[in-house]
Amino acid sequence: SACAFETDIDNQCTLFLKDFFSNAAVPFGLLKSKNVLADDEIKRIRARLKDQYAGNRKWHEMMILDAEADYQRMGLNLEEMAFPALRSLTESRICAVFDVPPIMVGVQVGLDRSTFSNYAESRKALWLDKIIPDNQRIAETLSLAFQDILGDDGIVGHDYSKVQSLQVDRNSEFERANRGF
Repeated sequence: SACAFETDIDNQCTLFLKDFFSNAAVPFGLLKSKNVLADDEIKRIRARLKDQYAGNRKWHEMMILDAEADYQRMGLNLEEMAFPALRSLTESRICAVFDVPPIMVGVQVGLDRSTFSNYAESRKALWLDKIIPDNQRIAETLSLAFQDILGDDGIVGHDYSKVQSLQVDRNSEFERANRGF
C-alpha cells in the first residue's frame, strides 16, 4: 500500500501515453472558425478529422483546413509534460519502497546512472540490505515455530557462501596484500 499511489501515477501515465499514440500523437487542439457553425456541421468536421487523422498509422498525414479556419494546439507534447522525469521519479519511489536498487530491475532511473562497478555494488547492496535481512526474519520465525522439532540449540539459517555478489574479490585481496607487504 505504501507505493500504491506511485503505481497509480505510473499506470495513468502509461494509459495517457497509449491514448496519446492511439490518437495519432497529436496533442489536444482547437479548430477555430470565423463562421458560426451549426451542430450538424460541427459533427461533420469532427467525424472528418477523426476519420482522416486519428490513429497511429495516420501520424504523418498533412492536415488541411477549410477556408477561414485556424488550428491551435492546446495540449502538451511529451517534452513539455516532462514525462521521462515523471516516470523516473515514480520508478525510483517504487524501488525505494521495496528496498531494491533501480539498476537491479532495469528501470530507466537506474540505467541512467549505471556502470559495471555500480551494478556490482548494487547487487551486493541488494543482498546485504534486502535479501539477507528478509531471510533472517523468516529464519527466526521458522526457528521459533519449529523449536520443538529443532531442540534448544537448533535454528534455521541460510548459507551465503556461494553467493557470487558477497564473495571477496581475490584480485583486490592480492593487491592489498602486496601493498601491505
